[in-house]
Amino acid sequence: METANLCDLVEQSIRQQIPPSEVQNVIDNIGLPFSGINLSYSNSAPVGSSDADILVTLSAKHHPTDDYIHQLRLKLPKQFPGVSFAFLPADMTSQILNFGLPAPIDVQVVGNDLEGNQRYANALLGKLKYVTGTADLRIQQPFDQPYLRLRVERTKAEQLGFTAHDIAQNLLVSLSGSFQTSPTFWVDPKNRVSYQIATQTPQYRTDTLQSVENIPITGTDPTAPPSLMASLVSTQRGAGMAVVSHYNVAPVIDIFGAATGRDLGSVAGDIYKIIDDTRQQLPRGSRVVVRGAGSDDAGILRRSSERTSVLDRARIPADRGQLSILAGSFHHDFCAARRARRHCVVFVYNPHDSERSRTHGGHHVHGRGYLKQHLGRQLCYGKNAGRK
Repeated sequence: METANLCDLVEQSIRQQIPPSEVQNVIDNIGLPFSGINLSYSNSAPVGSSDADILVTLSAKHHPTDDYIHQLRLKLPKQFPGVSFAFLPADMTSQILNFGLPAPIDVQVVGNDLEGNQRYANALLGKLKYVTGTADLRIQQPFDQPYLRLRVERTKAEQLGFTAHDIAQNLLVSLSGSFQTSPTFWVDPKNRVSYQIATQTPQYRTDTLQSVENIPITGTDPTAPPSLMASLVSTQRGAGMAVVSHYNVAPVIDIFGAATGRDLGSVAGDIYKIIDDTRQQLPRGSRVVVRGAGSDDAGILRRSSERTSVLDRARIPADRGQLSILAGSFHHDFCAARRARRHCVVFVYNPHDSERSRTHGGHHVHGRGYLKQHLGRQLCYGKNAGRK
């Protein structure tokens, strides 16, 4: 309920920032998707009931979306302190370039020492926030999720005729429903549609610790008298990870982030420098891997401080991973160029595309279709045009 109330307040703030005539609809998706299929196709990476997706659909005629995102990035954290906000890629191109991740930048700390990796990830996150052009930096796996640990008193339970399995089953049925342990279906004889049937204690009856301890316990032994949860378990409060993530079996901690006001290649280059400087602080056996659109060698995209355009001459092998970060940087630079009233064409040399070279003897060119294309150099037209 608290997350739902928070979403209502955030939605009101969004509607205050965006004119009503430009908002078509707003949809709130709170918590984890009900279906595993929906969860597998979702790229927002929710971890529990404390997460929510607020989907805002703008009308056909609206002001630039980047301007609204910039305003909301500044005002929402001030209005709702303690709440983490992130703007996920909404268009299909950005989602593909991110390889399905919820952010173009994913710094993974891989290793079995979770406590040491957590300390390193927190320290690394503090340094990454000072990189110019970064936004929405956060750690995906919270380590402060409230836990309620129930420890079974096995000796007392055995004396009463119960096993740990009996106690766990009764608790699971009350909190999650009987469909988890014994799936039951009913087929409507009229329309032949099957429906799930589950038995579960109403949530308003298990909203306190006392109500959880009063859950009745019954076992498979018919001679065992019914008992209460409080007489068979000891309760302890704690905190821990909200979600456990693995990559190739190894535990990982993800630091997600995005780029704003600066091309992705330059941001990724600065991030690589910080990772290289702090690599010695990693726990023994751990390593840092950068994935997503900024996953490859960002040095090929570092721009000179003397230039404000994209690349003067890029001779980059046609590797899919490298071209993904390249395309992401081009996308960001074209946005910056439009804001500066400049039009740029960027050329990418593809030495592996021998068939294309044999066809017309040229190189693989990316750029705007209405501008004339030349090989090996960059063209800038319009107001404040750069060098040719």
